Amino acid sequence: MKAEALTALADRVEREEPSFELDSTIYEDALPVEEKRRIVDLPAYTTSLDAHVRPEGDDVFWRSGHDAEGPDPSLFKAEVLLSNLGRSFKGIARTEAMARRAAELRARAADMQARPKTASAPTEFCNEGHDQMNTTAKTLEELVARAHAIRDAGSDVLDLAGFWPLIEVAAANLPAPDYTAMSGPELLHTCRDDGHKWATAFCQHAKKQGHNIDHGWMVGWFANAIEHSHDVRTGGGPVVLPDGSAFFVAEVK
Repeated sequence: MKAEALTALADRVEREEPSFELDSTIYEDALPVEEKRRIVDLPAYTTSLDAHVRPEGDDVFWRSGHDAEGPDPSLFKAEVLLSNLGRSFKGIARTEAMARRAAELRARAADMQARPKTASAPTEFCNEGHDQMNTTAKTLEELVARAHAIRDAGSDVLDLAGFWPLIEVAAANLPAPDYTAMSGPELLHTCRDDGHKWATAFCQHAKKQGHNIDHGWMVGWFANAIEHSHDVRTGGGPVVLPDGSAFFVAEVK
């Protein structure tokens, strides 16, 4: 995100009404990757007083309130002072939260422009051969695990950003761990209720004993077993009639 775009986003925040769509835009456009990694649920940037996007640091100060400035005295005015730049940045909007976000976005834009440009450091993907494969796999594993943790916490940030399909592709291409080297408790903790993982573990153990079993076939068996086990415990699932046909029973509200 360029500084000019952040300034334009600040102008938009001052003009528009609070909205989930604007919250999502601020998250996507205003925050660097390292800050996004610390966020689990999408902050309500346009309604919360605490969902800050101002630059971080001990040299950042801010204030907000009714200053009766301009033609409409009911508008809120917020200011963010960056002592390292010796400048303050204003935001004026109908709500205090929107005024703060506008001021913070302008401060972040100025801070971005003031920071020296640094060359990109070599990444761990620059390794070669087998080391590169191992490092890449490790990085993907961490990425996929983090993505699943975010989604399991109830956040739809990854879905809104369009990242989830990419995460699924990465997960599908991860090399499977060696389930045969795991203890019983480790295996249970790792596989949980994932039919794909149980099928992979089963096929690995079978292969060590000289049996080559179709992985996709086993995924179907394990997935059905896990889902039916849930139905049995919860009293759901289909009712099977004597002739072999079945129907679902559901509560209509």
